[in-house]
Amino acid sequence: AFSVERGETAALALAVLDLDGSELSQELIHRLEDQSGVALTLCGEAEGERLLLLGEAEGRTVGYAMGPVIDERTIRDEMFADTGFHNPAGAYQSVFSLAVDPAFQGRGYGRALLEGLIARARREGRQGVVLTCLARKLAYYESFGFVSLGVSGSVHGGAVWYDMLLTL
Repeated sequence: AFSVERGETAALALAVLDLDGSELSQELIHRLEDQSGVALTLCGEAEGERLLLLGEAEGRTVGYAMGPVIDERTIRDEMFADTGFHNPAGAYQSVFSLAVDPAFQGRGYGRALLEGLIARARREGRQGVVLTCLARKLAYYESFGFVSLGVSGSVHGGAVWYDMLLTL
C-alpha cells in the first residue's frame, strides 16, 4: 500500500512512486524539485516493477509519466505486456506513457513530469532515457534533447512510431 501527501506550495505536485521498492532519498526529491521547478511529495512503498510520477493540480490527478528500467536502447512491443524486461540495474529508463488530461494541457505539466523522470534517470546513473512517439511529437521530445533513431519496429495500434533516445 502507499499514501500520497499533497504539496501546497505549487500548482502542480508530483507524487513520486517508486514501485520497485527502493527508497527515494531527500537528495533525489530536492534534485527533482530543482529540475522540474515544482514542489514534490514522496509517496510510500508498493511492490511492482515500474516508476510512476503522478501530476496533481487543483485537487485531482492531471497526468502521469511511467515506464520500467530496461537494458535496451529501444522499446519493443512485447515489453508492454511482459514485466520481465524490467531490470532495476538496467541502462535505460523507458517512457511507456506520458499523458496529461486535455483540460490541463499547455500548462507545462507534461514537461515537469518528463523532466522528473529524466532527473531520476540521471541520479541513478542510467545511460539514457528511451521512448517511442508519433511523428507529430518528434519536435516536442527533441526539445528535451531526445534524438530520433528512426522508424521503430513497433507496430502498436497500426501506427508508425519513432524510437527516441536521450543520452545522459
